[in-house]
Amino acid sequence: MRILATADWQLNMLGGKLDPKARDYLSSQRVDTIDQLLSLATKEDVDAVLAAGDLFEYPSPSPEVVAAVAEVLQQHREIPIHAIPGNHDLYGP
Repeated sequence: MRILATADWQLNMLGGKLDPKARDYLSSQRVDTIDQLLSLATKEDVDAVLAAGDLFEYPSPSPEVVAAVAEVLQQHREIPIHAIPGNHDLYGP
């Protein structure tokens, strides 16, 4: 069995002192990176992806971030993805 292990996506990390445009850019880059990661998993024919915690930085991510990552996960639905909640995820979506 081939498993791609990953962790600490921190998808809604805000970057405290950044202006909103920079935060939005970094947020979209994180989602794009997840898309690339899952594309690699498909290319390498892995059996599953393990996301070992801290998918989000804060327990209440913005609806836009949740929608963006949900769309990416839907696009790669052929890959079983198993997520383990991390300390940042305990009370989140």
